[in-house]
Amino acid sequence: MKIFNGDLKKIALQSININYSYLDIQKISESLSEVLPTYYKYGLAASNDINTILIYLALLYNNCTFLIFDPSVLKNKNNFIKSIGLDNIISHIDLKELDQNNFKKEKINNNNIHFHLYKKELDSKKIRRNEPSILLNTSGSSGIPKIVRISYQNLISNTIGIIESLNLTCQDKSISTLPLFYTYGLSILNTHMFSGGTFYITDKSIIKKSFADELSSFKPTIFSGVPSTYHMLRKMDYFYIKQPFVRKITQAGGALDLGIQKEILEICSSKKSFYVMYGQTEATARISCFNLSNFPNKIGSVGLPLRNLSVEINDRDDNSKIGKIFVKGPSITSGYISTFDDLFLEPRTRTLDTGDLGYLDDDGFLFITGRSSRFCKINGKRYNLDVIEKEYNSVNLKKINAVSNDQFLFLFSIIPISKKTLKILGIHPTLIKNILIKNIPLKANGKVDYSYLLELAEKILTKK
Repeated sequence: MKIFNGDLKKIALQSININYSYLDIQKISESLSEVLPTYYKYGLAASNDINTILIYLALLYNNCTFLIFDPSVLKNKNNFIKSIGLDNIISHIDLKELDQNNFKKEKINNNNIHFHLYKKELDSKKIRRNEPSILLNTSGSSGIPKIVRISYQNLISNTIGIIESLNLTCQDKSISTLPLFYTYGLSILNTHMFSGGTFYITDKSIIKKSFADELSSFKPTIFSGVPSTYHMLRKMDYFYIKQPFVRKITQAGGALDLGIQKEILEICSSKKSFYVMYGQTEATARISCFNLSNFPNKIGSVGLPLRNLSVEINDRDDNSKIGKIFVKGPSITSGYISTFDDLFLEPRTRTLDTGDLGYLDDDGFLFITGRSSRFCKINGKRYNLDVIEKEYNSVNLKKINAVSNDQFLFLFSIIPISKKTLKILGIHPTLIKNILIKNIPLKANGKVDYSYLLELAEKILTKK
């Protein structure tokens, strides 16, 4: 599948001191056809470098099935990569964690692209063709890795929907601020390649001066991030998105503090647009999107469904418009795989139960109120942990993150909090445990790692 569609002479990919045109990408993809036969199942260790992107585009071009993963998972001996039986693993960097008895390493130098190819001795019974798929892992709310199977049709459908919602053109340029193994970060690359734009790849953290230097040199028209990105930018007085060349600002990956949203809206004025989005890996990437700059009265919403998707609210509570969010459409994936043989099943059409709770207002705008799994029952009373966080954080400068084991409510914060401020929660103080933590743990996608917080809370409770 050819996902890059720009003018052949135009620069498609950039990194520090190196450029690739759309013609270069096509030549590289074609030259790797013999190296990447379609009957193998590949793993791509996705570092934020230009070689990783070139390999990714070549895998798509040659209709391969492949898993995109964070190289750091190889440090865990019980990682999910072994469970699905990959034939070959590709990486720009040396993967010392791979068992050399199972994989034989080759160095590939082809058309100015260099990478390591780790080959496994194959069982001839496994050499079967399947519908090409992209595999991405999602930790989910339980923290247990799941592998989502994304068909090429899912990918194209969602990419087109995002391009339309963001009004992307071949003039748009974006810089990487997120990992490529994260569905949001990958979708930014896909949309720019498909619309004929330009993408700049860097592995520099946004808090480093080197990132600022690269951004100033490249001058992206779009800046994208998750909530943690904008929390960091706030400490920098939003320096990056104030630059005159940045015309579009996009945010996904969870709820962004309303105060920060208002501050970004003020920066935008009439010269910039601020897009808020909502998505899941199980929906390929994005589900909804809107330009908050055009609808400031809808602040707190995640927008309208993409044109080719529909959203339904089911299983509402009595006398409430809030219920479970379900999504239908061509970018909804067929679900998870757990074994190699699952890849040979035909992709199926389904309705996605997002696991999120929310409602649609009278204008069709979607509002997320929490996760259906983020509930606890303490002393026989049911509580929504997301609501507890929002209610407390909306009136207190000292932010909390809440988890529960259905016996106690654990509140984590990086600054000591007063017990007096907890009265608004309506829970007896003996059932609340305040835990001071140096840093709130985040997943690679920038979301709070609640599974780790609950594990930490249980350990602290056991020691007492």
